[in-house]
Amino acid sequence: MTSITIENSSIKLPNKFRTERDLFEFLITCFEDKTLLVKTSVEELSVEEKEAWYQHKQDG
Repeated sequence: MTSITIENSSIKLPNKFRTERDLFEFLITCFEDKTLLVKTSVEELSVEEKEAWYQHKQDG
């Protein structure tokens, strides 16, 4: 089991999620009007986007 503590949340969070996917889907729903997720392949990225993506992967 993994525990996550969130303090001072403005979002009404359930006490438990059954799976990581449940948590992810809950967060997508909460932020869907503020967040844009785009799925693409690495081949479609520009040189600058690839560099930023690789740096993000290294940073975690």
